[in-house]
Amino acid sequence: IDPQGPPCRCGNLGCLEAFVGAYGILRRFREAGQASGLAPGPDLGVQEIADAARMGDALAADVLRDTGRFLGVGFANFANLFNPKKIVVTGGISRAGDALLDPARDEMKRRAFPAVTESLEVLPGRLGDDAGPLGAVYPLIGEGD
Repeated sequence: IDPQGPPCRCGNLGCLEAFVGAYGILRRFREAGQASGLAPGPDLGVQEIADAARMGDALAADVLRDTGRFLGVGFANFANLFNPKKIVVTGGISRAGDALLDPARDEMKRRAFPAVTESLEVLPGRLGDDAGPLGAVYPLIGEGD
């Protein structure tokens, strides 16, 4: 996403994960240095930031909005390459809901080809934290099992 961006846990710089993964979200929240009702302690997680944003915490809302924009950049790249019909967001960040997904959709539409995004849906997954493990075993069990 940004070749000069922050270090990612994979060892590279500026990966999408470095911006939108839990580690990146928490890093940006802690580095913002603005007043927030949340204490940036060891128990702080993405869910707490999302909850605080819903309750009107300006810093939490800014961090989620920025995260959504970064996610939208990634979505635009993905959409332009693969022309999917749906992008399903799972994992911890999906729990942030529209506070994250609305800025992601807006940024994606701003950057991707209009013909690609006109029928593309971006939505939260329904399987929660089970999506990864279920997706991993699906090829092993097949559709009819």
